[in-house]
Order: sequence, then structure tokens, then C-alpha cells
Amino acid sequence: MKFICIFVFLLVIVNGLLTSCSSITRMNRVTYSQPQFKPQGNIYVVSANTKQNSSLEFQHFKPAIEQQLSMHGFNIVHSLKQANSVAIMSYGIDSGKLKTITTPVYGYDTFDRYSVIVPGYPMPAYGVMGINTIEYEEYTHVLSMEIVDAKSVKSKQMKQLYTSKVIAKDTCPMIAPLFPDLVEGLFQGFPAMNAETREVTVKTQTECRHLAN
Repeated sequence: MKFICIFVFLLVIVNGLLTSCSSITRMNRVTYSQPQFKPQGNIYVVSANTKQNSSLEFQHFKPAIEQQLSMHGFNIVHSLKQANSVAIMSYGIDSGKLKTITTPVYGYDTFDRYSVIVPGYPMPAYGVMGINTIEYEEYTHVLSMEIVDAKSVKSKQMKQLYTSKVIAKDTCPMIAPLFPDLVEGLFQGFPAMNAETREVTVKTQTECRHLAN
């Protein structure tokens, strides 16, 4: 019975690692803000990469950011002239790193030394029978937001009001499936305290589906 239970436990571990997304997304978040910062007034959302502003990808991601900003007190506008502040977004994913987990495999075996206790009868022994190695690719997903004073956007040095960044490590090789989780993690408890570094967890919203290598 022990062998069956541990075997099932190992299968659960393998399944949890090799499925593209788990039921919970964990990420680290770091935030800095001006003491007087309050989520209010008109805000305009743009990409840190000006070439991405008109891309279909950013146009797909942008509404999720705007929705959160609106829910937390901002009024969304669609031009810099109308804005009091600007939310500058950047996001990305690395090329992945190979990770390895090694776990013991348990089972029953017989050893002649037990015949000393019961002559002529090798008693079964339960213990480590081998090693199970699991390899998987882990990807780092990043989403950051910098809120600046709209009047300072065209100056040489923009006036930062609030900055926050979340970093998640996952087996999903694409950022799109994790983007809703990253957004939720970024705005969890918004606005966060100045110089706050913490782990945030959110329920995974989208299953990551991709072809195996």
C-alpha cells in the first residue's frame, strides 16, 4: 500500500510540473511609489516600446490593464493631451532554462541478511529502489508598469509616480496565457506600499496549451 501511495504521489508531482500551467500562479512583486500617489484623474496607457503601441498583441493586452486602472480609481483616456498621468507598460518572457528534479523511487525487495533473523527465509524489505529524474523547461515571465506625470512625458527625465513589477516562473513558453495572472498579481492590493517586495499568488485563469518539443 505504501508503494502504491508513493507511486501515485510521484505521478502527481510529474503531472504538476509537466502540465503547462498549474492551478495557482506564484510571482514576486516589487513596488515603489511617491508618498502622495493616489489612483485618480485621467490616465493614458501606452507600451514602453513605441513600436508595439499599434501592434495587435498590445491592443489585445491593453484592455486588461485599463480595466484594472479604472476599477482602482482612474479615468481611462485615449490621448496624451487628455491625460494627467501615463501608465507605461512593458512585458516579456525569456528563452527558458532546463530544470531537473530528482526523487527517490520506493519499493519492496528481499535481502539474504534477514535470514539471520528467520533462518532460510529472506524477509521482504521496503526502501529506496532507484532514482527518478524529471527534466522540464522553466520560463520567466515579467510584467511592469510605470505611472508617470503626463506633463513630464516629453521631457528628458519623466517624473515617476508609481512603479511596480511582477516576475513569475512557469513551464508555459508563451506570455499570452499567463498575462491575465500577471495583471491580477500586479494590481493585487493596488496601490501597494512604497519599497514593498512580496510574493503574490493568484488562481490561474487560462490553461497554457503548446506543442511538446
